[in-house]
Amino acid sequence: MLRLLQFSTRFNYRYLPVQLGIMATFACMPFWLRMPYAAFTYDPLYGMGFLITLPIIWTILTWLLAGMPGFAHIMNNVVRFVFTVAIIALAAWMWLSVRWSFMTGHDQPNVAQSAALQFSMIALWVVAVASAAPPPRFIASILVFNGIWNSAIAILQVANKGAIGLSFLGEFKIAVDASNANVLLSNGVRWLRPSGLLPHPNTLAGILLVGLLATTVFILSEKGLLRRIGIAAAVFILWGFLLTFSRAGILGFAAGAFALLPFIIPYLRIKAVRRAIFIAITALIFTSGLFFSSYRQLILTRAGVGTESVELRSIADRLIFSLFAYRAVTESNQNLFFGVGAGNFPWRSSYYLVETDYDLRGNNVHHVFLSAWVETGLVGYTLFVIALFMGFQAGLQSVTPRTQKHREANALAKDDQIARAAFLAGVVALGIVGLFDHYPWTMIQFQALWWGLLATASVQVIASKPPSEIKE
Repeated sequence: MLRLLQFSTRFNYRYLPVQLGIMATFACMPFWLRMPYAAFTYDPLYGMGFLITLPIIWTILTWLLAGMPGFAHIMNNVVRFVFTVAIIALAAWMWLSVRWSFMTGHDQPNVAQSAALQFSMIALWVVAVASAAPPPRFIASILVFNGIWNSAIAILQVANKGAIGLSFLGEFKIAVDASNANVLLSNGVRWLRPSGLLPHPNTLAGILLVGLLATTVFILSEKGLLRRIGIAAAVFILWGFLLTFSRAGILGFAAGAFALLPFIIPYLRIKAVRRAIFIAITALIFTSGLFFSSYRQLILTRAGVGTESVELRSIADRLIFSLFAYRAVTESNQNLFFGVGAGNFPWRSSYYLVETDYDLRGNNVHHVFLSAWVETGLVGYTLFVIALFMGFQAGLQSVTPRTQKHREANALAKDDQIARAAFLAGVVALGIVGLFDHYPWTMIQFQALWWGLLATASVQVIASKPPSEIKE
């Protein structure tokens, strides 16, 4: 273990409590579990009640108490500095939006306060991660483990046609014959879409696709045992992922895998790794083919072939809320530049619905970029895009180090470099998912996952010398 840590990212006693908090946060991302003290209905502090908030707060506090270790390295790199400033400024802008938010005009400012508080926690946590993240291969291992046990739950839920008795971990009471179940309908047959310990199958798909991309770290390993574990894990996670029937998830995974290709190509010159890549791709293609042959009719139904009302309703609902979002953005200059307020669009859309006869309740628009614009206006949207772009650029800098010292350190930590590439692929995947779903923007677990992947990818490998002896 000590040898593994020798060339990791600034690992010393000051970083240990922070890094344990970061790893615990990633481990808690597949849980929707709320703590006993938390309100189960909407509350100004609703976002503080999830299990994941405990390690987030731990990480922030231990990082601050340790004197913000690693923060100086952010200040010495323009790209990482702009990334940090942009995400903190976005959180501050959300707080300002309380003053003009839509629900403030209806004597309910707590909506924007809750959203701003939640994102502020994420922003501070992300800065701590960008400053003092543990070795990326550690995070990748957690993501793969998350993918494995969540795939097992998904498979069991499908086999049981409902919940499997994990309510103490936050499992929802799902059942294939329940009126509110997420199901596929085909020729009168109802098929349950598993959601794991999360509220929706699409969110489970988000966890699984990131874990699936992270298996690359094992598949490209120089150790034969790890390569075999990686291939087996990839096949198992893929099956669980496909069981969610998430259209956005499949598109996201395809985009993430494509983004990962340029980083994999250099490893093709290593014979053992090249063979592992070939076996992995063959196994994944075979698994996908087997799944298609087993669930062909359901896949066609999910793809929109036919006239099943569930799928038509899903598409129609997304279109309606997208139109409401465009209406909100364009109905006044204030909304255009300042937005309707952080977290306020579901309430704004509910007021639009009063004017219609749609059998719907207020909801988020299923598009993260449009969500950012409609809630925080052009100002917040600009900060969001800058943070996303500069965070990705910082990750690219770390994957392709610029200085000789960083290149030498990276040569001693190849697994970390592969992990960084997998994280950037995960960011791309969730970005594509965000074109069709809102959870990377709205849910604290996936805010932490999306921005946390960016932050972890951006931390450069530093050799065993202390930070003061290495210059950018």
